[in-house]
Amino acid sequence: MTEDRIERIESELAHIKEEMNNSLHDQNDINEETRMQLDAISIALAELQAKPKEEKPRRRIGFIQDEE
Repeated sequence: MTEDRIERIESELAHIKEEMNNSLHDQNDINEETRMQLDAISIALAELQAKPKEEKPRRRIGFIQDEE
């Protein structure tokens, strides 16, 4: 009876370890995908910062306008 109980506990432990490994593997996949997305965002932001800003003359807000 004790051997059956030990075998059952070992089986449950093996099942728990397998579930844990599967969960960690899925989490690592998500982390890799997230890292790739963050890299893409960083590249896009760097490209946007590198573009020169075009300064256009602005008109004043309100009823009285500057003379042109």
